[in-house]
Amino acid sequence: MSFRNRMIHRATVQVNTPAGTDAHGHPTKPIWSLAQISPCWVYNSKDGFINDGEKTTTVRQLKIAFDLSANITEAHRVTLVTDKNTVTLYSGNYLIHNKVRKYTHYEADLVVAA
Repeated sequence: MSFRNRMIHRATVQVNTPAGTDAHGHPTKPIWSLAQISPCWVYNSKDGFINDGEKTTTVRQLKIAFDLSANITEAHRVTLVTDKNTVTLYSGNYLIHNKVRKYTHYEADLVVAA
């Protein structure tokens, strides 16, 4: 089974369309618009535990894998991930970090945008 066959999720990818600068020369607020809906595979790469005295926290790292032909860069963000039946798996604003080529596809970290 090729990795492309495992890309059964769909990511809604947005791109910032800057509108220039304001009257003071500062960049305007980001205006995000739909760039593409791309086949992908989203997964948790590892779980980690942080123990701080009386508190224990679980940390998960969310990763995305997508095809080499997808035009997704770190300037994009993911706002929705669905499965093949259009059931929502992840929603929110996720930034794309550490995009790396892995043989037949790209992988990147999904980080919740603050």
